[in-house]
Amino acid sequence: MADVRLRDLNPAEFNYGVNVAGNLGVGTTSPAEKLHVNGGDIIVENNSSTTVDLRFRENGSDMLGLKYQAGTSENPLDIYNFANRATLVRVDENGK
Repeated sequence: MADVRLRDLNPAEFNYGVNVAGNLGVGTTSPAEKLHVNGGDIIVENNSSTTVDLRFRENGSDMLGLKYQAGTSENPLDIYNFANRATLVRVDENGK
């Protein structure tokens, strides 16, 4: 199958998702991993007062990850054990 290259899409919007069978590159034409971002930041945006998670899975089960709790007084970022439903480390917005 040939490569499909999307260029000059600012912003790019996909309302029904994108299924990528190989590696996906942002800012690179030769991605080395499933998701390879080169030369920029990654932004995870939440437009409401809800929790946002970045989860690492093993055999389909959530294991560890990051949990940002928006809309709370301290807006903490937790290193979280999803398997045991426990906060391992918490950092509040003041760095404590």
